[in-house]
Amino acid sequence: MNCDQADTAVVFFDPQNDVLNPTGKNWGAVGASVTENKTVENMLRIFSAARAAKFNVFTSPHYFFPTDCTWKFNGPLETDEFLAGMFARRGALSLEEFNGFGADWLEAFKPFIDDGETVVVSPHKVFGPQTNDLVLCNCANATCARSCSVACSPICA
Repeated sequence: MNCDQADTAVVFFDPQNDVLNPTGKNWGAVGASVTENKTVENMLRIFSAARAAKFNVFTSPHYFFPTDCTWKFNGPLETDEFLAGMFARRGALSLEEFNGFGADWLEAFKPFIDDGETVVVSPHKVFGPQTNDLVLCNCANATCARSCSVACSPICA
C-alpha cells in the first residue's frame, strides 16, 4: 500500500470512554470485542505510527447534548444511547463534568488527541452516513479506525 502524507490521513471515530473503558456505558455491548481484538492497543499503535510518519490525524467524537432530546427522528441505537446517557455532554460549549466521564477521550489517547496537531472535527450523532458531517480534507486515501467493532471503510472528502 502506497501512502503519501500529501493525500492520506488517519481517522478515528469514538475514541471515548463509553466504548473503550471497562467503566464505560457501552462496555457491556462492546467490551469483549474491544478486549479480544486489542482495539485500544492497536489504536495506540496507529496513533504512534501516524505521529512518527507525520500523517495528519483526525477524530470525530460522538456527543449527545441536552437539545438532542428534541429530535423528531432516531434509530433504536441512538435512542438507547441517549436514554442511557452515553456520550452525554452538558452542552456544546461546556466542559463541566466532562474530564474522565463517558464522552471524554480514553486517557491513553489524550497525549495524541490533545497534541495540538490532531484535528477534532464536529461530533457525529447517528450511526450511519446520513447525518455525519465529516469534512476531513481533500484526500485520495484515509485510514479509518473505529473504536467499536464495526467494519469501517475509507472516508474521503
